[in-house]
Amino acid sequence: MSQELSMIDREYIDIQYKNGERSFVGLDLSEIDLSGLDLSDSDFTGAILSDSNLNNCNLSRCIFVQANLSNSTFNHTVLVSADLSYADLNSVEMRHCDVSQATMIETDLSAAIIEQCEFFESFAQFANFSETTITDSNFQKATIKQSDFSESNINKCNFSHGDFNNSNFTGAQAKYINFSFSDITNLRIGELSVFEQANFSQTCAIEAIFEYAKLQNADFSYSKLTDANFLGTDLTGANLTAIDAANSNFSESILIEADFSNSHLFQSTFAKSNMNKTNLSGSNCYEVEFFEAQLQGLNINKTILHETKLAIGKQ
Repeated sequence: MSQELSMIDREYIDIQYKNGERSFVGLDLSEIDLSGLDLSDSDFTGAILSDSNLNNCNLSRCIFVQANLSNSTFNHTVLVSADLSYADLNSVEMRHCDVSQATMIETDLSAAIIEQCEFFESFAQFANFSETTITDSNFQKATIKQSDFSESNINKCNFSHGDFNNSNFTGAQAKYINFSFSDITNLRIGELSVFEQANFSQTCAIEAIFEYAKLQNADFSYSKLTDANFLGTDLTGANLTAIDAANSNFSESILIEADFSNSHLFQSTFAKSNMNKTNLSGSNCYEVEFFEAQLQGLNINKTILHETKLAIGKQ
């Protein structure tokens, strides 16, 4: 399709689409208002749609590969099964959108505002969600691997039953986030991250890194946490019942009133941690290290303590 730039406007796109045209590849549509249009199954590969109004559009199954959509608005927009790979969505606003089953390979969503959106069964790899604000949104059964959520603000979102391995949440603020039943192998939630009251129950978190994160009252019950790193983490009041945390590192952590009952903690280390009123009842602590840990009020009823390495710190 060939047309002078001055003639490419909302009316032109609407007429072309209604006449059966589906290819809008490479067009400069910056600052265009396409709100309310049905443009499903269209190809916008390499198109420029920055600073555009895409509110209330039907963009189902559209191709936006390498498109520039930065600073655009997507309120009440349907993007089901859209391909947003390699697209620039920096600083977009997405409210009440359906992005279910979309593909987002190396998509840039940094600094975006995402509210009450549906990402059910979406697929992303190497995507950039850094410094985004994500509120009340659903990522259930999504696969978002090796992606960057660093410095993001995530509030009351559902990441359950998904696959988020090797993704980075360092510095994220994510109270009440739900990762239950997800694969978060090698997930990184590092220093300055706040995941208070987060739900990690029944996750696979092998070799996950939680160093110096704030995880007060978080729920890790029945999770697989082998070789995980909780160095310096605040797990005050956390639920860690029936976890498999063999060879994990809880050194220098705050574990006051945390519940590790009936857990497998083989060869883990709690050196210099604060375990006052921690519950280890019924747990396997074979060859666990407690060097210089604070253990006042520690519950070790029916705990296996064979070959335990213990040197009590200051109480």
